[in-house]
Amino acid sequence: MGGKSSKDEIKKIYDTDHGTYLFVGHDVQDKDHTVYTCSKDAFDKNTQNFETRTPFVIHPLGNSTFQIYDYSKKAYLFVGHSKDQGNDHTVYASEQPNWQDQNDFNKRTTFAFEKTDKYKELYRIKDVDHNAFLFVGNSKDNSGDHTLYAVPQDKFFNNQNEWGRRTIFELQ
Repeated sequence: MGGKSSKDEIKKIYDTDHGTYLFVGHDVQDKDHTVYTCSKDAFDKNTQNFETRTPFVIHPLGNSTFQIYDYSKKAYLFVGHSKDQGNDHTVYASEQPNWQDQNDFNKRTTFAFEKTDKYKELYRIKDVDHNAFLFVGNSKDNSGDHTLYAVPQDKFFNNQNEWGRRTIFELQ
């Protein structure tokens, strides 16, 4: 990945376990959009525009960290503070002007990409602030979309077989 490049990289982020692509939902809660995944076929069936809703810009910040920016919503991915029943954090996207505290914005939108395959662009995406890996939930909403969450690293290492599959993303 372009950790050493000063240019932003435009990528689609593909969930290898479910065969789905990350996208930012239309619904807004507290000015934040929930991040989901959906298959290309489901986009086509629902006449949603796959090409404009799935590209992300990967902004290098230095020190092998990045921000993930949704091109279509003009919003940055971040991991929310609230947790679900399994202690997993939901991943959201928000426009930078919606953040009152610039330091909090910088801290909460910083990710690291941990390479999992030396031949392909396969990564675990780590939320630096929460020390947590992004993963795609197994359950689907009414539209058939999976919600993106973050699992704390200590929980990840307690069950590497399960999280090993569900935390790998391909950058395309």
